[in-house]
Amino acid sequence: MKRIFIILLPICLSASDLAVIVTEGRMPLADVSVTVLETGREMFTDEKGKAVMATLTNGTYTVIAFLSGYGREERMVAIGRTNVSMAIALTAAVTNAAAEIIVTGKRNQGTVTGQSSMKKDAMFRTTQIAMNDAASALQSLPGVASSGGTFDSRMFIQGGDQSEWFSMMDGIYIPVPQRFAGRISMFNPSVIDRVDLYTAGYPASFGQGLSGILDVRTVTGDRSKWTGFIDLGIAAFEAKLEGPINSNLTVFFDIRRTYYDFVAPIFIKEEWRENTQFPYLLDGLCKLSWFITEEDILALSLYGSSEGMDWNMAITFDGLVTSSLPPGAAGIDHYAVLNGIVELRYEHRFGENDYAEVFGAVMPRASTAWRTSDGLSSTFSNTDNEMFYEAGANCYINSLTGHKIAFGGIYVPLVASAWYRNDYYATNASGKYIPYSNYSRGYPDIVAHYAGAYVMDDWSIVPSLIFQAGVRGEYFFYTPEYQINPRGGIKWEMTKDVSLFARGGAYSMFPLNWNYINTNTGNPALYSQKAVHAIGGIEFGNAQYAAKAEAFHKRYTDVVERDQSNRYRNSGDRTVYGADAYFQKKEEKNGWVNGWVSYTYVHGLESIRGLAVPLQPSNVCFIPPYLREHTVAAILELTYRANDATPYLNWLNGVKLSFDFRLTSGKPYTPGIGVLTNTGPGYTNYSVIYGAYNSMVSPLVHNLDIKLTIPISLFTLIDLFNVETTSATYISFVNVYAMRNVLDYSFRISASKSLEQREILDFPFLATFGMRIDF
Repeated sequence: MKRIFIILLPICLSASDLAVIVTEGRMPLADVSVTVLETGREMFTDEKGKAVMATLTNGTYTVIAFLSGYGREERMVAIGRTNVSMAIALTAAVTNAAAEIIVTGKRNQGTVTGQSSMKKDAMFRTTQIAMNDAASALQSLPGVASSGGTFDSRMFIQGGDQSEWFSMMDGIYIPVPQRFAGRISMFNPSVIDRVDLYTAGYPASFGQGLSGILDVRTVTGDRSKWTGFIDLGIAAFEAKLEGPINSNLTVFFDIRRTYYDFVAPIFIKEEWRENTQFPYLLDGLCKLSWFITEEDILALSLYGSSEGMDWNMAITFDGLVTSSLPPGAAGIDHYAVLNGIVELRYEHRFGENDYAEVFGAVMPRASTAWRTSDGLSSTFSNTDNEMFYEAGANCYINSLTGHKIAFGGIYVPLVASAWYRNDYYATNASGKYIPYSNYSRGYPDIVAHYAGAYVMDDWSIVPSLIFQAGVRGEYFFYTPEYQINPRGGIKWEMTKDVSLFARGGAYSMFPLNWNYINTNTGNPALYSQKAVHAIGGIEFGNAQYAAKAEAFHKRYTDVVERDQSNRYRNSGDRTVYGADAYFQKKEEKNGWVNGWVSYTYVHGLESIRGLAVPLQPSNVCFIPPYLREHTVAAILELTYRANDATPYLNWLNGVKLSFDFRLTSGKPYTPGIGVLTNTGPGYTNYSVIYGAYNSMVSPLVHNLDIKLTIPISLFTLIDLFNVETTSATYISFVNVYAMRNVLDYSFRISASKSLEQREILDFPFLATFGMRIDF
């Protein structure tokens, strides 16, 4: 029988603060529930085994410690001027306690709601290219498919498009979470406490998502001491610092930047530089948390990012000029996007399991592009501005016998505008610019309001049978339009570890996007897209293993499509069905092996009513262009532990070897089948003749990545100066068996006027490395 000791130690912040450190032997234990009964405050220990109870007045308190798979223990502790320490032993009937990677049982106990959750440590077990990205880790979960590419954070959840899932961070809606058109997301694992992924049948508390919801919770600064890290990778730099400003106020700060744009030009031949893109990304998060009392927390979060690139866009024409650009146009294009978030959040706990939260946020977003010209050229500039405001509240009541009630609402106004200018120039004999023509236009502000409210209850009919019923009402002021979406399900907790479930509901996504609803290039009459979900399955979870198998069906209607005039219309319909499964070996303290494997199958057909863009058929069913029917992910981490059996290898203690295998079936594409020649007076044009839309499928894509983490680096030399740090060197080998993965095809007319098919390839074999120091 294993015994876990919980040691309560005083900390020197104030007489009323109490730190609870949970250990297994000398190893910290995460995710233990620690509750002070008299205040109703519940906290979970972090990865350091610590939970801090603040601003306790003098008196005697009941401390309750609980971990799934172990007994529940209560102890009394007196708080006064003299600090007290005490130990609580939990007795378990298992061989080892496990830290959860994908959590499906614990947080769902007593509710029908189901999700896959991932802690930040698990995210680093997956392949990370250039910058760490939570989305690339989530692509390994059941129900999620990717584009197939290594450096791509786009997610296609159970047959939905990349724009049909919705993300939240600390309760607020994030309208644009992607950077560089989906190459990377804004969700940095270093600032995340956990991510909850909902793929189907999610509850009424979530709106604006058709295929899935990503709910991200950021970390709170350490309340006991200052900590941080510096990470130097081959393509990016990151630094973090967190700690207490005083006994009730903490700060968390993280910043990262790629330096590919600085380093790469040094190693690229000069004649290649004009045709090579050097993108950059800078982002960071600063979070202040004020523990007003043990029951009241006020947090201010500031997030910002900047991305951009410059590239040569030489434009030449042979024969007749059919464009408005003059012959010989050339120049350098510039592109930049700024994103920001300012959120103020207040949380109050009014019982052991009851709490409420209110929040407000402002999210500015600006994109701009411009061209600097050489010789006979055109210059242009355009700016799009979007400003999102949000205000909302949620209340959770879990103390009622047999009921878990949640209700709340949100209000989101969008203000957007755009401005465009195009100028064409020529140069005279003396080299001066002469205006050729110009065009400019500003578009008026668009103000669009969205509001939603919900109520939901998980009712335990009998202790093991739970029924969930909820409804979400939404209103879009711009159209105007309202939707009433019922949601619910049922769950049978057959045993402590095994549950059967079925969930479903109706969902809406309103066009909170300037490009969709502006009067010039969009459609002001655009209304919501809709979906109906049904999902059922079985799940298993204990301290060491987790497994799930489920089948789903989704029906999408009024999907936004573009017609031949490039206008958006609610003209698409789609039906998808499939199944997914996973099995996980959870991480154990001092364990050698952990990881998970997942498989997803999805089949879908889509049709477009009326006129469609060129190549897309009307009123004919076709496979969506992003849909890959089969997706497999397998993550395995091996850690060497010092032992008596192989003492000659104990110098490898703490060395980690991670394997990340991904496999996806091919994606549909439209093949080019010939060349069309169009001859007129003084010119001949050539264009590609295409076959049936999405009638071909690209090859299977698969690759294996290996990551080696060694708990030593050049930073270790700092320890010679009696500074306590830990450091590591990590080396990643991408596509280790050099698979030539074809992601897609493009077609064009070659110089010989014949059809040319080009392959769009994923990364070949490459190695990346970096060093990190934690202090």
